[in-house]
Amino acid sequence: MGSQKISLTYCPLTASGVAYDAASIEFGNSGSLFNNNMVMYDRTTRSLWPQMRANVIAGDAVPSKVDLLPVFQGRWDPWKALYPESRVLTRETGFVRDYSGDIYIQRGYTMNAEIWFAQAPAIDERFHPKEMVLGLLNETLAKAYPFSTLQDIPVVNDSFGGKDIVIAYCQQGAMAVPLHRVVDGRSLTFEPLP
Repeated sequence: MGSQKISLTYCPLTASGVAYDAASIEFGNSGSLFNNNMVMYDRTTRSLWPQMRANVIAGDAVPSKVDLLPVFQGRWDPWKALYPESRVLTRETGFVRDYSGDIYIQRGYTMNAEIWFAQAPAIDERFHPKEMVLGLLNETLAKAYPFSTLQDIPVVNDSFGGKDIVIAYCQQGAMAVPLHRVVDGRSLTFEPLP
């Protein structure tokens, strides 16, 4: 995008989109899974990378970690309303696959409690095993905001990695967005509209 080389990946089994700074690496899909998540390979060294971990699990890749980039995941209508000039990548991929639907959604896999493949550690039983979350990650911390919790509290003032943030959730758009809440040196507190 512009002058920045990126890799954008999507794992249909976990319904997760991830973007990476691809200045020093190029990924392909290995066809394997690790903890129910797609495993990519580095095209130069053939090292294996689980999509959501952003680090090497097997091989000699250099670098052994990549920088993650912010990703928005949600329904198209709210995105298009926010960014009306957005364009969609072509479906003319040169492959026979039909990209107009998601087989995991169409067959109900994303909503039922069934897990097809082994998972270690075990899945946290406090939430549905396929709970959608907004995930935040930095070098030392990870934090998840479950959508089922955000349905009850759609605006969350919080801090992450020493920065004051606000999480804004839109149920109709199936999206949660983190924003910095410091303006002109003041940390603001947000509330949902009545």
